[in-house]
Amino acid sequence: MLAHWVKEWLLLFYIYCFFGWCFESTYVSLRTGHWVNRGFMKAPFLPLYGSGAMLLLIVSRSFSENIILTYIAGCIGATILEFVTGAGMEWLFKIKYWDYSRQRFNLKGHICLSSTIAWGFLTLFMTRIIHEPIEGVVRSLPEAVVTAVVLVLTIMLAGDFALSFKAAMDLRDVLIKLEEARADMEELQIRLRSMVEHAGAQVQRAIEERGAKLDALHHELTEIRENIQAELTAGFEVRISKLHKLAEENNLESLEEIKEEYRQWRSRFYENQHKRLQALDLSDKFKLHHLKNNPTMNSKRFKKAMEEMREQLNKFRDAK
Repeated sequence: MLAHWVKEWLLLFYIYCFFGWCFESTYVSLRTGHWVNRGFMKAPFLPLYGSGAMLLLIVSRSFSENIILTYIAGCIGATILEFVTGAGMEWLFKIKYWDYSRQRFNLKGHICLSSTIAWGFLTLFMTRIIHEPIEGVVRSLPEAVVTAVVLVLTIMLAGDFALSFKAAMDLRDVLIKLEEARADMEELQIRLRSMVEHAGAQVQRAIEERGAKLDALHHELTEIRENIQAELTAGFEVRISKLHKLAEENNLESLEEIKEEYRQWRSRFYENQHKRLQALDLSDKFKLHHLKNNPTMNSKRFKKAMEEMREQLNKFRDAK
């Protein structure tokens, strides 16, 4: 069995996790203009704040009588914890769950000067004002009550964390799949552009050799070239078929390669689209929570994939 003082510290940890959630959610909600349930988990607890509180209580204990040293210890201790946590989560999940890149004097977006200053004041507020009464309440509770509360919260938060961790890993996999799909699409567009440019050169040679205008054929090639960047819809396939027909009418049989190669690449396109739609499925509540409640979340490596997920989230909200 755990010693009673360990249970008390665990209860204090959970209390500060909850207070941290209240502070962070209120702050972000005021900044965004709408309610945001902040956090890695779905439950109203932020382990970063709970861990920070426990760390600061331990670190500042040696300087409890010196307000300046307590402030400095809070600044340094909390900043180190925030940097290590942010860097670790980005390395594991490929996502920054918070980003100070737009703040002055930041380090890789994980920490910034204004945040460090705020941590110091929060340390003073906690150690000088709220911790003593909170600790007094916890210590006054019967051991059976502390044990029951800690047991329930531990089981609940362990399950929540496990599901949230899986959702975060799934989100990472989504980013990877979307990035692979985007790269494949870019390769497809480059190849089609090359095909159309080759066809254009053939048409130009035919015009020069025969003195013919071939206006219709030239017009279709121009339209295809201008729309290569667009999604390859049925309209594109119709245009390719029309191009093939015009090529046959003008005895340009070598343009048959465009239609044949397009058939091969079309199957890749639809496979690509299927992969994207599967990746963008937001039916998982925990995955949806990560996107909705971390408005500053981004990924440097998967920037375009994150933008696509944000667009999908907006469509999901509008559809509700």
